[in-house]
Amino acid sequence: CFAELLICFAELLICFAESFVCFAESFVCLFLHATEVFDQSPNFFELLICFAE
Repeated sequence: CFAELLICFAELLICFAESFVCFAESFVCLFLHATEVFDQSPNFFELLICFAE
C-alpha cells in the first residue's frame, strides 16, 4: 500500500515538473516578445493547451 502511494506521488511530482517546465518556457517566450503585445496571445493559448494536457 505504501509502495503504491509512493509511486502515485512520484507520478504526480513528474506531472507537476512537466507543467512547471512548460510554464517556464511559455514565460520566457512571453518575456522575449514583451515588446510585441499582439504576439502574446498565441503563446498564452499554448500555455493553456499545455496545462490541459
